[in-house]
Amino acid sequence: KPSAYFAMRIGEASSPKAIVRTSFTLVAADAQAGQLVRLVATVGAISLLATLAVIYVVSRQLSATISTMAQSAGRFAAGDLTHRIDRPASRELAALSDVLNHMARRLSEQIDLLRAQRNEQHAIYQSMSNGMIALDMDQRVLSMNRAAEQMLGVEEKKARGRLLQEIVREPALNRFVAAAIAGDDGVATEMQLVRGTAAGGPGRTVQMASESLRNVRDEPVGLLVLINDVTHLRRLESIRSDFAANVSHELRTPITNIRGYVETLQEVGFDNQQQSAKFLDIIRRNTDRLASIVEDLLALARLEAPDTKTTLEKIATPIHRITEAVISQFEPAAREKHIEMASDVPHELGAEVNAHLLEQAVGNLLS
Repeated sequence: KPSAYFAMRIGEASSPKAIVRTSFTLVAADAQAGQLVRLVATVGAISLLATLAVIYVVSRQLSATISTMAQSAGRFAAGDLTHRIDRPASRELAALSDVLNHMARRLSEQIDLLRAQRNEQHAIYQSMSNGMIALDMDQRVLSMNRAAEQMLGVEEKKARGRLLQEIVREPALNRFVAAAIAGDDGVATEMQLVRGTAAGGPGRTVQMASESLRNVRDEPVGLLVLINDVTHLRRLESIRSDFAANVSHELRTPITNIRGYVETLQEVGFDNQQQSAKFLDIIRRNTDRLASIVEDLLALARLEAPDTKTTLEKIATPIHRITEAVISQFEPAAREKHIEMASDVPHELGAEVNAHLLEQAVGNLLS
């Protein structure tokens, strides 16, 4: 049988007293070693299984926590910035969740601030009395405010993304936009829009101005068109021009009459008292007419003054006096053209009127 031997000397090497020798068979040692190996293997297997179980449980917990945080991050990305991640037990993941929650809070505050600024700018943009259109380089509508919608007769939601030529049938406007996009500098002009303010009415008179629309890198990306409706202003200018012409005409008539009768009196003298008195009466009436016109001009000036309220004075007046006064004003001019004028108004006919204004109106018709 395989055995193991061991010997040991007792005493000095030169004079040993004895030698102790022992031996044992290796069968028992092998059995003990096998037992030890089996014990170590069993303990190792149990340790490995326990370690794997712990790793599995921890990994499952970490995976669930990371999956929850990933879902929360997905909600942040989708715009749900009011959501908050529950703080996990892991210190590292807890720090990460705190950072993500802080990021979501800051983003929410920034988005609320940007939304408030956008709403404020949109309110200002829509409240402008001037029309404004934003176009890209292909002349597609990016946006337009309410004033532009009313001037051009289009709706922004239907016009957005479409070519300006498709939605607005205004050749002058389209030519202006094409020239502005082709050029580098802003241009301005005044034009007449085809679309009228009413069915069959005259078109709007507008002033057009344009500026290049640029991005954050100062690169041209489109065109901003500003439309200012000056129809009312031009109408007022026309009214003022007509008014000046009418006033000149109204002043010319009594001045001509006064000059004519004065020259007549100078030529014929004052021998005929009745005719002279008639001529002087006509001159007086025309003088009163001039004074009335001046008063009317002063009244108009007062009416145009801010916070001014004026009430026309009306008194009971026989109408025949009005017509006779008007006839006397135009009698010299009618005589030169061989026109006869006659008043057929009953003397009892009267009305509550402003005599000067009514006389002016009748005079305009007769003239």
